[in-house]
Amino acid sequence: MKRVYKNGEGRVEEIKPVFNRIIVKRYEKKYEYNNTEGKRIELVIPDSVRKTELKMSQGEVISVGEQVKELKPGTKIMFGKYAGFDLKSKEGQYAMMNDDDVLGILEGGYIDE
Repeated sequence: MKRVYKNGEGRVEEIKPVFNRIIVKRYEKKYEYNNTEGKRIELVIPDSVRKTELKMSQGEVISVGEQVKELKPGTKIMFGKYAGFDLKSKEGQYAMMNDDDVLGILEGGYIDE
């Protein structure tokens, strides 16, 4: 499946990281509410804008460069709050970063407060 990423100059259909870079889908917490009319509302709040005590971000590895040995697609990780640079897609927010920006692997899932 191709993801369409937007940048300042247009669209990019697919990005393959090179060398020791990875693409990570940022963790987004979903909140569900019933409004006053009884309709279900779902809010998606990305880690990057949530007020949090955590000084790091979380996400899932989507794609890895050829030099990355310890990470594979599907691995849940934590990384510095300002690591890498942002990519936006209809499916969510992504980041491209070096593998040495990863602070740890989340074995049991995401950390919620």
